Amino acid sequence: MVIDDRLKLFHGMISCNYPVYLWQYDTDFNLIYTNCITDVLPGEMTTTLGFHDLMLEEAKIGVRTPFILSNSFGLLWLAGLEYQGQQLHRFHLIGPAFTGANSHLLMRKKLDSYGFSLRLYQQVLTLLENVPVIPYATLCQYGSMLHYCLTGEQIGAEQIHTLSDASFDDEEELSAIEAEHPGVYLAEQQLLQAFREGNPDYLKAIGKSLTVSNGVRMHLGDPLRESKNSNFVLLTLCSRAAMEGGLSPAVAYTLCDYYAERIERCVDAAQSNKISRQLMEDFIMRVREHHQEEGRSPAIQDVCGYISMHLSEPLPLHELASRAGYADYYFSRKFHRETGIPVSEYICRKRIDAACQLLRTGRWKIEDIMERCGFASKSTFHASFQRIVGMTPSAYQRKCE
Repeated sequence: MVIDDRLKLFHGMISCNYPVYLWQYDTDFNLIYTNCITDVLPGEMTTTLGFHDLMLEEAKIGVRTPFILSNSFGLLWLAGLEYQGQQLHRFHLIGPAFTGANSHLLMRKKLDSYGFSLRLYQQVLTLLENVPVIPYATLCQYGSMLHYCLTGEQIGAEQIHTLSDASFDDEEELSAIEAEHPGVYLAEQQLLQAFREGNPDYLKAIGKSLTVSNGVRMHLGDPLRESKNSNFVLLTLCSRAAMEGGLSPAVAYTLCDYYAERIERCVDAAQSNKISRQLMEDFIMRVREHHQEEGRSPAIQDVCGYISMHLSEPLPLHELASRAGYADYYFSRKFHRETGIPVSEYICRKRIDAACQLLRTGRWKIEDIMERCGFASKSTFHASFQRIVGMTPSAYQRKCE
């Protein structure tokens, strides 16, 4: 079977799952074949999309294995070089494809920057409607198959590399980065140590870190996105430091999921900054509680952790006792002896702590907070809050504004 027959068979097999096209160019980048019947993206495609120079560079150094060509906004093509002996014969492209569902929207926003003619612009928009989203790992597997079609040799998907049309001066960029990060590591370690210890003075460490860093160095022109990105990094670091400080991984990962969702839902940078403070307070508080619980038996520690993660649910004594492996009466006495308070009071205090956290966000109505924290009635919630905090929920919320 000749190379063209192999390629057509290979392309036909890919097309069973993804509607991509096959393109062939001579060494001068003249289009010699495509099965794209709509004639979208003609011969000047490789130059227009920024792939021309990338492919020539690979040819100059004699690259034999296929590679993935990527635009800055996520448009991908699988490329292979066909040789006759040592002489480059043809370029082969399979695509286009996207890496993610949002890539279609990004492509539309950036089309103007390519300077397409009106005709080509309309053709590209037509093509976009059917561009598939193909996982990167799948493209690499297709790359190893393309190599077999062109050479008859078998290689692994790990040998497929990616080239991008985005470029910058590495040395200049690196120098700028180095110059902007003096003392960051030390300040970061001091902050993380506060989380490992559950130290309530962590705000001092935060203040020091802010004097040497404003977060992730990524200027996107979108303050909200930049704030969210920095908060995701902060969340990851805090959760890992908290686990190093003894916090249960199950609790830490659950908190990560919870706060990651809240960070992504933020509608402005101020809200994102507020959540960053809340997540830090939450991790600090939980690590402190863990250190206070270190003298407790494993069974009681497990029940305490379970209570913290299920505050919105009913927590009957017999279920908690069963979880600890004790009879109700013995469990009640043991819990009181190790924690210093009855089970019911411990649950109540945990629920009030959770209510305080939600009140500080300013996003929730008091009635909703009451339900989320597991209180059966408004009167019980208000009475418990007044007794433990020393003020009403509404007064506490106003104080935190």
